[in-house]
Amino acid sequence: MALDIRGDQGGIEQSLFWCFARMDVCGALISSERTLIPIDRWITSASSDTIHGQHRFPTVDFEDHASHVCYLLAKVLSLINGPRSVPPRNGVQRSDLQGNMKPEGWHGLFNELEAWYRGLPTEMTAILSIPTDPTSTTNPFHTLMFSSGAAVAGNQLYHTAMLLMLAVKPKEVSVESRSRLWHARQICAITISNDHHGAWTNSIQPVWLAGQLMSSPVEHRAIINLYERIERDTGWGATWRVKDLQAHWGDLT
Repeated sequence: MALDIRGDQGGIEQSLFWCFARMDVCGALISSERTLIPIDRWITSASSDTIHGQHRFPTVDFEDHASHVCYLLAKVLSLINGPRSVPPRNGVQRSDLQGNMKPEGWHGLFNELEAWYRGLPTEMTAILSIPTDPTSTTNPFHTLMFSSGAAVAGNQLYHTAMLLMLAVKPKEVSVESRSRLWHARQICAITISNDHHGAWTNSIQPVWLAGQLMSSPVEHRAIINLYERIERDTGWGATWRVKDLQAHWGDLT
């Protein structure tokens, strides 16, 4: 950033950095590009791990843990997208990149994301989880509630990062992982189950990415209702993504 504000320097500057960083990630998701802030300027060089050539992210509390996955998603966007001068392409449908993706780079970032998820502090885990009623014609997604906006947003971003990563997994890499559809359903479940307005405004693109993997009219209608609710309750433009999804689904649900 122009003022050299970074995400680990403490005080109001750190808070300002993460406000901008989350907006930067949202913009990069929409345009299928890298973030405006280069990855090497997110945290100070003093935090560098000289053995693995990676940044050691400073985590003090659960809100820092949520910021960490924002940083990891920015790394995913840097990995799968070319320079910002390259015309953007759909963030989900990037199978053309599989042949050029370096297996070691992909695998290293995948392991970072899995380590983040395994290390979830209690404050970041779900406080309520109710399976989907298979007979429901109005709620096709399970209930998954969290106690804070940081927990909602952090888990949303993790599943978004995994959705993007698995779309470009090199064919020669073998890992144990949930499917892209599972991660997509988690995104929808989290967003529908929680009404934190800050997390909602950051969910527009993750839900769009997840929605492209949904195949039933019931799922489609639930996602459309979600977008309408977000726009109605927050005043934040959301329904512009509905037409994009309907074009992708090939229907007018």
